[in-house]
Amino acid sequence: MNLIRILFLVLVTLSANTLADQPKIKAAQDHLHAALRHVIKSGDETPGKHLDSASTALQMAQTRLENARKNKGSHTHVALEKIQASLKQVELTRKNSSNRDKAIAEIKSAIAEVHEARRAGAN
Repeated sequence: MNLIRILFLVLVTLSANTLADQPKIKAAQDHLHAALRHVIKSGDETPGKHLDSASTALQMAQTRLENARKNKGSHTHVALEKIQASLKQVELTRKNSSNRDKAIAEIKSAIAEVHEARRAGAN
């Protein structure tokens, strides 16, 4: 009977730890979507403002992922690398607007990796 109780407590603890990171990963995903919208809008008349907002959103996404548990597998690690690449592309877009499509592609790639990390954490 005690063994069953111990196993139950272990399973509950593991589930709670996994689910505790879901809001952080979801927040990172939301920040990435915001960054994507800002980079897309940077083709408007105020590109600097939108690129500043995109950089801020990418930095917030990075912070959220870093605060999530480290045991989310390789998707979290790859997503952090993609966010770094996205930040670099946003900075290049600031210097030359022809890099905007590359920035959009990098952010979409980061979104896909965060989505996979979130899905892996839910299992």
